[in-house]
Amino acid sequence: MVRSPSPSPSWAIGCVLPFIRVAVRRLHDTDRSGYWLFMFLLSIVGQIVLLVFFCLKGTAGENRFGPAPSAQG
Repeated sequence: MVRSPSPSPSWAIGCVLPFIRVAVRRLHDTDRSGYWLFMFLLSIVGQIVLLVFFCLKGTAGENRFGPAPSAQG
């Protein structure tokens, strides 16, 4: 029996869903909508733009998505 080189669906879901949650929270921290995550699907340019967004410092204090995670106790 030959094993498939692709990961199992449960493993893929187990890795993709946390990535989406963390990415959307990080985008919210920089006062951007989670819809920006769709840029990841466009091309390498979209992935680079998202990487830059993820590396930027979050907004100081509250933004339209709520208080800053670092301000919460």
